Amino acid sequence: MIIMPKYKLDERLKVDREVEPPSKTLYIGLGWDEHSGQGRKHYRQFYNDELENDKEVFPKESPFESYELHKGQSRGGASNGLFSSAPPDATGNASTIKVVGKFKAIVEVANRDDTEAYRKHKAEIIEKLKFQLNTISLKLFKKPFLFDADKLASAVERQKFEVELRKLKVEHLQISKHLVNLNSDEILKRALMSVSKCIVRFYAVSGYDMSSRDNGSASDTYLKLLCNGKKYSERDHYQLDEPNPDFYKSYDFEAYMPGSSPLTIQVWDYDMIFGDEVVGTTKVDLEDRYFSLEWNSLQIKPIEYRQLYHPSSSMS
Repeated sequence: MIIMPKYKLDERLKVDREVEPPSKTLYIGLGWDEHSGQGRKHYRQFYNDELENDKEVFPKESPFESYELHKGQSRGGASNGLFSSAPPDATGNASTIKVVGKFKAIVEVANRDDTEAYRKHKAEIIEKLKFQLNTISLKLFKKPFLFDADKLASAVERQKFEVELRKLKVEHLQISKHLVNLNSDEILKRALMSVSKCIVRFYAVSGYDMSSRDNGSASDTYLKLLCNGKKYSERDHYQLDEPNPDFYKSYDFEAYMPGSSPLTIQVWDYDMIFGDEVVGTTKVDLEDRYFSLEWNSLQIKPIEYRQLYHPSSSMS
């Protein structure tokens, strides 16, 4: 959700002053207006956690079954070499297994008769709902109420549908949400059968409490981003001794869905003498978001806080 600021003229100084700003616990202000009619500043809703941890936005962590792909051997790896980094187990053997990727799939095991019965029952529910909404529309406005349940995966189409539901005064029934959930399996399967070219746009707003990688001072922070082979580095614009950096910048990547790699976001510490060090990393699974019906229903994407993780620590 986006809220535009309200302004009131200060009669003494003859300048516009903002009044009644939204709660700072729910919204973050972005942009700046030099005068009340400029329309650049706005407030955007934010979540104080990764969105995938919020069950309202992502009732399921992922629409897919996911399995890690491993490479290496679990026994017999060298553990006593001078440069070996693999820790030995109780028998003196070392594992060289590492995660090299992820396999995603939709796995279904179903009885054919049960599946056909379920599809028939689902179609009957949708047709009954169409009849009921059409009856209400004819009674109130003397015109039919027509919609295609398959199109409700789109945020734009879902919003149009909800506008029409408000006219019928049935928006409290959350019909669009129930229809999307009812038809989610078919919508997802159809989406996976075609490849879509997309632009992934990442907005970096700010960072907080970055851990120090320098002795006696805060980290000299800057961003590195990677997605589908494209890289961005803000090393030339590092922020000296800044644990709470402001970024206010956007970055674009090309992606194909399905088939996109995750978006990797890193904060680094600049060090000209001893070499740069990574402060922390977070990854966003773009496919999980693109194929999530709940995510697609959010026409205005919110801001989220993401924890940064470092391999040397179990804490963020």
